[in-house]
Amino acid sequence: MPPGRRTHATRNWAAVGGLAAAAGPVAGGLVEVDWRWVFAVNVPIGIAALVVGPTMLA
Repeated sequence: MPPGRRTHATRNWAAVGGLAAAAGPVAGGLVEVDWRWVFAVNVPIGIAALVVGPTMLA
């Protein structure tokens, strides 16, 4: 990876980690209502990762 892209990749990695840390308690609150909400939260995230992943990793 070229040195200029490393900074961009590290910045994106940190941003996604920060968003995950902020969204985790909110998503965890849904589980308190009913444990089946875990699937309602994870399925759209998984589909989005499958769609976006190949374009971002190519």
